Amino acid sequence: KEDRLQQIVGIVCDAAKQSLKKEGLHIPPWRRFEYMRAKWLSPYRRTTNEAPHASFNTNEAPHSSS
Repeated sequence: KEDRLQQIVGIVCDAAKQSLKKEGLHIPPWRRFEYMRAKWLSPYRRTTNEAPHASFNTNEAPHSSS
């Protein structure tokens, strides 16, 4: 699965590179294979700060600003 994704990322990056070169445009770093491989194939771990729990009454009507 991972090697298939890496193939797809490579194909997409090559196509973007050819298209941009054909139009005479610079290839931005975030369109290069190394960046895309890191984006799509790096391990993912979400880190968040724990938010305080908000209490609210679901039966209340929304307040209007009139």
